[in-house]
Amino acid sequence: MRTKLLLRFIMILTPVYIGAQTNHVLLNQDFETSSGGVPTNWTANLGTSADGDAYSGSNGVLFTSSSGSPNSELLNETVSVLTSGVATYLSVWVKPTVLSDRSSLRLVSSDGASNISGGAAVVWNDAEYINSWHKILMSQYTPASAESVRVQIDNPIANDILHYDDIELVQNPLMVNGDMEIDFMGNNSTSPQTNIYQKNGINPMVKEITEKRNGNNSIKCTTTLASPYFQQSPSYRYVRESASKDYFGSMWVKVADGSPAADFTGELYVDGVKVTNGSAINVTDVSGWVEIETPAYTSDDTGGGTVHMRLSVSNNGADRTIFYVDDYVLTKALAGAASVHSVGLDENSFEVSKEGVSLKGVSGNVTISDLLGRVMASKNVAENEVFECSFERAKVYIVQISTNSGAISKKVVFN
Repeated sequence: MRTKLLLRFIMILTPVYIGAQTNHVLLNQDFETSSGGVPTNWTANLGTSADGDAYSGSNGVLFTSSSGSPNSELLNETVSVLTSGVATYLSVWVKPTVLSDRSSLRLVSSDGASNISGGAAVVWNDAEYINSWHKILMSQYTPASAESVRVQIDNPIANDILHYDDIELVQNPLMVNGDMEIDFMGNNSTSPQTNIYQKNGINPMVKEITEKRNGNNSIKCTTTLASPYFQQSPSYRYVRESASKDYFGSMWVKVADGSPAADFTGELYVDGVKVTNGSAINVTDVSGWVEIETPAYTSDDTGGGTVHMRLSVSNNGADRTIFYVDDYVLTKALAGAASVHSVGLDENSFEVSKEGVSLKGVSGNVTISDLLGRVMASKNVAENEVFECSFERAKVYIVQISTNSGAISKKVVFN
């Protein structure tokens, strides 16, 4: 019997706290339910809605501005309470239908009467955007005090016709634009790279739509110094809580065709200090996409500082490589859960696939946990037996094998 590992929790009007990250759950934020084409838990003002194309799942919403009526609004009924002093991000996936369609995001007061943040209009004025899905992000907002807000999608001018799906409101995420998929922040198409990420010895650093590991985009980096680096900008870094946690990061890189090879190293920074780094990996223009990782590091229990991964590059002599970076993931787990602590075991002792976990030459207990340490499945497994599990796409798990010889843990994520 196959065990299905689901990390989904349905909560209404209550934030889901993942450590110091807060995912504010919005009613029908994926637009999966509707009545007569009108998404449930949403109200249209000066516009009409219908079942639309879906970025994920079965449904999105197709929102059409009224003729002659600017600023048509689609308002969610959920009231979310934002924590004071914590960076806040609102994003949505958009599929424009014609050139010069416009869209924007806002946080409004709980009664819907006044604007709190956002409203900058994205103009979809390039053919690459039309009839395909793209992600927009409201500019970062940090409330000065606890605030009750609702989220709103705008079609700012008459006759805009756009599909929307999967709106998200989050505070203090582990990483911002980690998948490099954001096309606009506010109404700026360069700030998802130049504001959210920081570079040294790289010029330019730009969005790339041809070479990417997943999705629509990666970031192209042209190095200009012998030892450049790439990392999340300071104001977008994860702020850690007052609890000891394991942290580790990874990024995927690819050297451009015809570009010189270089050594890439993943470094983990806690409170602005480098605490660990992985081994340098030489990447050439024929290596394809290569994952650069940091080792796990266990923080102390004093919160308030930041955690981020730095991608460091070492060019050979006068060579200056050009590379692409995609899929930055910063992972947090209970202290000790992400570390490899092995006696007489190594990673050849077991194999993890999308279908399950198999032991090689050993027998013992297999435990699969999420990043909060919650046990999703556990079973005593015989030598060469397969523990059948269905791992969800894009979820991070910790798989631990315990035998008479010791224990070993491994981070697992399937894209």
